[in-house]
Amino acid sequence: ISAPYSAPCVGIAFEELNAPPAVAAMGDSITLGVAGTVTPQGGVAVRSLRGMGVPVVNVSCDGERAQYAALNGRRLAFAFALGARRLVVGYGTNDVGAGRTAAATWADVGTVRTAAGTAGFALAVPSTLPPVTTSTDNWQTVGNQTVTANEAQRTAYNALVRAGTCIDQAALYE
Repeated sequence: ISAPYSAPCVGIAFEELNAPPAVAAMGDSITLGVAGTVTPQGGVAVRSLRGMGVPVVNVSCDGERAQYAALNGRRLAFAFALGARRLVVGYGTNDVGAGRTAAATWADVGTVRTAAGTAGFALAVPSTLPPVTTSTDNWQTVGNQTVTANEAQRTAYNALVRAGTCIDQAALYE
């Protein structure tokens, strides 16, 4: 199967596969790869896995929150039907950005991981959240960047994730 497919809150992007995907990625625009646009490249975790030759199906949706993701099992079922048996859970940026606490977001991600297990996935691994900043010089210098007001919750969430098994995409930026 090739070519990206997109429908409202069902962002699915994957390259032509010679074998069933070993891993599915499910998260927000950070996992999808680009805000508002489905791209075959995917986010940092997806590109890293693909760079190692791991076939990945990306069933992420920009703007989505972990708080609501477990309510939609269709994307998990789709990824499982394609053959994925491991899941990267890339939610949290939108949750923390909307004011949810690190603990509440971690619990919501736990619900997604439980739903993945119920759907048949053997493993569902969360990823950390990269920093979110604003810039006065279009990100030309570090000195002109400011972290958002939810930075403390983001770093607290990352500490919860790092206490277990995770995909540490934030470490690439911090």
